[in-house]
Amino acid sequence: MYQKIRKLFFRTLVPAVLAAMMIPTTAFGQGKSCTVTIPAEIQVTGSSIPSDVEYKLVMERVTENAPMPEVTEVTRTGAGEVNFGPITYTSPNDYHYRIFQNSEAVNRFTYDETVYLLTVRVTNSATAEGGLAYQVWIANEADETVKADDLLFTNSYYRPGGGDSGGGGGSTSPGGGPYNPSGPGVEGDGLTEIDDDATPLAPGFGEGTQIDDDLVPLALPKTGDTTNLALWAALMAISGGCLIFLAVTGKRRNA
Repeated sequence: MYQKIRKLFFRTLVPAVLAAMMIPTTAFGQGKSCTVTIPAEIQVTGSSIPSDVEYKLVMERVTENAPMPEVTEVTRTGAGEVNFGPITYTSPNDYHYRIFQNSEAVNRFTYDETVYLLTVRVTNSATAEGGLAYQVWIANEADETVKADDLLFTNSYYRPGGGDSGGGGGSTSPGGGPYNPSGPGVEGDGLTEIDDDATPLAPGFGEGTQIDDDLVPLALPKTGDTTNLALWAALMAISGGCLIFLAVTGKRRNA
């Protein structure tokens, strides 16, 4: 009888104790988790940048069934930081993602087209809260050997007359070109003012010079002959008269 009770005890109690010991272990394994938030930043270079422009970043999974944040497209007005997450992981693995900018094009903006590859490595940890630990790596999709410290997207804005992404331009006058405070121009009018005292006049013209506005007689061209023309005219007249006289007297004699 005693042997029967002993056998029944081992057949029922021992399996029950073993099952009870396994239950907490199973529950602990199913409860492992860790939470990750992925930060990103948008920068804009240039001068007089509009503050009401929206920028959008997108997160896509590369690893099938990789956990995703509740919001996978984050929109922000103006430059600054955004976050993807929290993202909850419950099992060890390497999870890969793509993060890129998909902002709506706005005139005079140039957008950063970099595509980042993000890797989240989740591992078991006896010391981490939740039993899982994680590490994050960032690389450029165009060249995965190029590692990055941050998810940084740098856009640029160009304002006409205000310079390009290098910042705003200097002061300019309305007439164009940089304004020189020590130059002859008058600030703000775009014209040039001549200082009579500082500007030399043409030779022979100075203060008090009178200009004769009377008509200038036309000078006849000279041929190089210095003979008196009046004397020649008188001789020609006398010769003509003599010829006429001889012609008349000759006719009378013949008659």
